[in-house]
Amino acid sequence: MKLFRKSLILAVAMVAFICSGASAQVSFNVQGKVLVPGVISQYVNSVGYLQSYLILSNITDHDVRVKVTYYGHDGQDMTSLGVLCDGSYSAGYGTVLQSTDGEFTIPAYGTRHFGMQNRPSLHCVLGHATVAWNSDDPKMTRALIGVLRYNSKNGNSSAAGGGVFPINNGQPW
Repeated sequence: MKLFRKSLILAVAMVAFICSGASAQVSFNVQGKVLVPGVISQYVNSVGYLQSYLILSNITDHDVRVKVTYYGHDGQDMTSLGVLCDGSYSAGYGTVLQSTDGEFTIPAYGTRHFGMQNRPSLHCVLGHATVAWNSDDPKMTRALIGVLRYNSKNGNSSAAGGGVFPINNGQPW
């Protein structure tokens, strides 16, 4: 009987240890989150594409950690296709800061854009995104504003289409 109790205690301790390790990996403490529908990245060739990306601005005087997750048409996580850029000009986009898992920091009053940039191969990804944030200030309730921007080109003309749609009706979240 003592051996059974010791084994049971050891088993419970091992399960608790394993579960605590698994939960430690999910450490993004969300203070605000918003859903963004209509995310798309479609590439036919250099003169036929449609892409969307998020332009996110930190409206606080503190750095804010952001986690963007892109979901494809079947609900699959497509975040690994994301590219984070700032506003410096480089080949028509901001300077690429990093290819990312969707987690990054926006400095106080800073702006970043995060999107599934055109790939040099035929593809189409459509779905939605979630944008979550947190900061070192647990009392902060709103930190970000943003838009979903579309760029498109169809044919050899120099004209390209586009549009900007406010996230959360233009209200901070």
